[in-house]
Amino acid sequence: MLHLPGTFLEKFQRLIRRLDGVPPGENGQNARGKVPAGYNGLCVPGFRVLDIHIFREFLLPLAFLVFALTSIFLVFVLMSELNDLIALKLGFWDVCYYLYLNIPYLLKRMLPVAYLVAIIYFLMTLAKNNEIVAMRASGISLFRFSSPVLVAAVMGSLFLTGINREVIPLTEMQAKQMLVLGKTNEAGDVVRHNVQFMHFGTSRSWYVQEFNISRNSLRNIEITEQDPNGRDRRKIYARSAAWENGKWHFMDVREFYFDPQGGATEANRPTANYDEFFENPRQILTVSKDVDAMSVSQLQEFFAQSGEFSPRRLAPYLTVYYYRFALGWSVLVVALFSIPFAAGITKRDPVAGVAYPLVLFVAMHFMTEFFLALGKGARMPALVAAWLPLLIFGALGAWLMWRKR
Repeated sequence: MLHLPGTFLEKFQRLIRRLDGVPPGENGQNARGKVPAGYNGLCVPGFRVLDIHIFREFLLPLAFLVFALTSIFLVFVLMSELNDLIALKLGFWDVCYYLYLNIPYLLKRMLPVAYLVAIIYFLMTLAKNNEIVAMRASGISLFRFSSPVLVAAVMGSLFLTGINREVIPLTEMQAKQMLVLGKTNEAGDVVRHNVQFMHFGTSRSWYVQEFNISRNSLRNIEITEQDPNGRDRRKIYARSAAWENGKWHFMDVREFYFDPQGGATEANRPTANYDEFFENPRQILTVSKDVDAMSVSQLQEFFAQSGEFSPRRLAPYLTVYYYRFALGWSVLVVALFSIPFAAGITKRDPVAGVAYPLVLFVAMHFMTEFFLALGKGARMPALVAAWLPLLIFGALGAWLMWRKR
């Protein structure tokens, strides 16, 4: 057992021996001069009490950062949407509910940042108090004394992965709907502008300039149907439409048919009914066309109805689907590459332990966005695009942990 001079180090070593159940003695020996069974030369094979201490001390700055960042972002959301909230004449509790719906999305954005800052702050505090030096002098490896922090990172990753599957897309959609449902026109009808909708099974997309929710009527409609290769097959323009007796009735219709050679045939008619258009007003209002806002269940429904879509057409949906599962593990990756630098902070060069993790975090973010763009553009397999940046930086963090063990 290495004994360093100094009252603090000696007291800390004796504390660790007591936590491990080893009475004071030379080289881990008990009062009779024998090494206890299971003693492997380290001071704390079980390390249970110290684990709880480190875990508790790390959760304090983490909880503070999560609360502080969430509060700051909620204030920013409130200020940016204040004019719309006032125009909608929402009550106090409605505004609180709108802010509540934004919390899961904010957690997705700032939870990795909160873990990064909390780890740096926590390990800097340990280094300032010479606790890291004492633990290393007592034979405790970097991985061993940081294992409670890694456990907290795994818990954060599982939590973020869980809410990123369904909760975040659902609450994000509901928050957007609160800003558009309730706007009224001059006649007092509730309207929604610039509505986009896609029915996955038929590859039929709708664009509606104005949706009168009170009357279930549309104004200035554009409907596009595409073949499995993503080429336009038919386009329909109509001045207005009304939902009556379970069908859409269109007025002032212009219809264009496109052949594979690129030619187009136009047909004009004053009114038209399409029996194959079974999309009802509720579907058009509640389903988003934006693939990034789709949940795992919506993506699975799309895959079940996609039929013979080409790989290029499926690429954005597959990429988002795999990234729904990959995003949460960014918390663990951040912990892996930030712990070695933050634990190695010295009084001579304290900036390095802060700057390097921040640089790696920014690099991981840009690489993730770049690979996601490649995956959505079918220039890279979707599974690789979603997971490769995390695997690269996770492997880098694991190597740094091993190198500085």
